[in-house]
Amino acid sequence: NISIYIPVNYQSKVKTVFVFILFAFLSLRSRIFSPLDNKRPNASKEDPIFKNRLRPNWQPPPLAFPIIWSTISLLRSISSTLIFTSVNSLLNPAIY
Repeated sequence: NISIYIPVNYQSKVKTVFVFILFAFLSLRSRIFSPLDNKRPNASKEDPIFKNRLRPNWQPPPLAFPIIWSTISLLRSISSTLIFTSVNSLLNPAIY
């Protein structure tokens, strides 16, 4: 029987870190391991579907999307952790 002693003043910090890691994993898992087909089509300049498609001039560069989704995942994890620390439970009824 192995037990790990964690001083009482560190227990809430350990719980908070664990909950943050849990929600970060769940947030990334929902994006990476989606049951839906989220593949992008093969776009080539010669394909008639994509050749005549007009793109808006305000469209962000493709590099922006991974940065934006990573930021959204981080913010989801932070907000979930803040809710956990204020409620002190993972099981709580919804607020209406």
